[in-house]
Amino acid sequence: MDQAFFGGVVLLETIDASDLTFGEPGFAGRQTFEFNSNGDGFVSSTTLAYQSDDNAEFLFNYTRRMLGVRTDGAGNEINPNAGSIDDPSWLLKGKFYFGDSQEHNLSVSLSETDQETFDVPYDTFGTANFGNVDRTIENQVATLRYNFNPTANDLVDFAVELTYSDELVFSQAVDRSLAASDLALLDADNQYQTTTLRFKNTSLFSTGAVDHKLRSGLEFIKRERTDASAGSAPGGTKDVVAVFAIDEMQFGENFTLTPALRYESQTITQAAVNGSDSFNHDAVMGGISARYAFANGWAVYGSAAYTENLPIIDDIENPVLINQSEKGTIYEIGTTFDRKNVFTPGDTLAFRLGYYKQDLHDLTTYRGFIPGTSVIEVDRDGWEFEAAYAMETGFYVDVNAHVSDGTSLNESGVIADWQQNPQDTVRLTIGKKWEQEWDVSWETEFAADYESAGVVTDEGYTVHNLRATWAPQHGALEGSTIRFGVENVTDIDYTPRLSTRAATGRNFKVSLSTTF
Repeated sequence: MDQAFFGGVVLLETIDASDLTFGEPGFAGRQTFEFNSNGDGFVSSTTLAYQSDDNAEFLFNYTRRMLGVRTDGAGNEINPNAGSIDDPSWLLKGKFYFGDSQEHNLSVSLSETDQETFDVPYDTFGTANFGNVDRTIENQVATLRYNFNPTANDLVDFAVELTYSDELVFSQAVDRSLAASDLALLDADNQYQTTTLRFKNTSLFSTGAVDHKLRSGLEFIKRERTDASAGSAPGGTKDVVAVFAIDEMQFGENFTLTPALRYESQTITQAAVNGSDSFNHDAVMGGISARYAFANGWAVYGSAAYTENLPIIDDIENPVLINQSEKGTIYEIGTTFDRKNVFTPGDTLAFRLGYYKQDLHDLTTYRGFIPGTSVIEVDRDGWEFEAAYAMETGFYVDVNAHVSDGTSLNESGVIADWQQNPQDTVRLTIGKKWEQEWDVSWETEFAADYESAGVVTDEGYTVHNLRATWAPQHGALEGSTIRFGVENVTDIDYTPRLSTRAATGRNFKVSLSTTF
């Protein structure tokens, strides 16, 4: 299904060959092997880099991930009907520099990724029990990117990027005895073809006492989806035009103010089967964040944001949902601390404590088949805490904690605990480093019981993990990293909240990576 989510965007960019060759002409590479005892897992990743001169570089990566049937802490097989997983992927990338001072560069990349998942819920949200499917995803991506970054002009760091993605999603119901209507839903295969053209620029300038880092852009997106093979989901095209601007304003050394604004307009057109319908929508979204840093290491921050999810292709045959955007607001406030020589000479202490409140309304994602049961509003709030302490001797402690709560409102006016809220968790890591060569740590994760309407629906658990890293600084293994770990050391049997199956039992992991 064509799902939509609230939240930010995670942008993943591949490395360049020069990141491995360190800008020097010649060959370089990186090889990683990883072995897992639980499920007889094996991962191999090979990266090769070649830089001919200062004007051209090439990168190649091939990764293969294999995993058999795992067992949980009670010794039971986890999803035995899934069989083995064998997911290969590859990437080929070239980058070329030109101009008097190499202020221009042009890169092209091709990649292909296969992903197999077996006996998994069709509904990834878990809000309705449609049944389980075997799903295979094949994705091919081609990207062409041009960048112009003149050293003598801080107002220009311009990039234009053209990306084409062809994604095939094959699904088949595990239970073949289901009714024909259910099989039509679960057996649906889809193809998504997405073309994105994006223009971006980063400008550095000052207006009086204020320094600006202005990032702005324009993007065009065209996403086509064929009708599902079993006819359970409509085909169609989504055309998007969006403009955005983010201005990071620095007032002296202490105060930073960052407003952001995005305008998005889309047109959804149904595939012409029995006629063609077209729907237009637009929205203005934005936010602002502020941070003030004191000279003693303390800082305070806050932010507010408003966002919308415009209707998706799945809603095109629903006259109500196709004209309804999902809307959300989120507020955050907190404090941070970062300073050296706090308790002993040479030590460092840093932590962050933050509170957030999220309100989502006009929801269409969480739809139920029974009239009046669809969730239309979700209110969540929570606390986040993270801290890191390190001594000059190499001893260190890391702590992460998250405590949250949430309620939902359905069409019938019923307010209930939000069923997608996670358990409250605390993660503690205690370790010791010896120079740059050894790093040994113990990690424990604690999850509290989760209660809904006063009843414990998900039991808490405590999991221990051990890790050791050896990075030889001389000899034949110099440049290599060897990691050994034991996950779920006590082999407890537990199921994390929002998971459909028990977690993996005790698992020994060994990995070896080396550069050459």
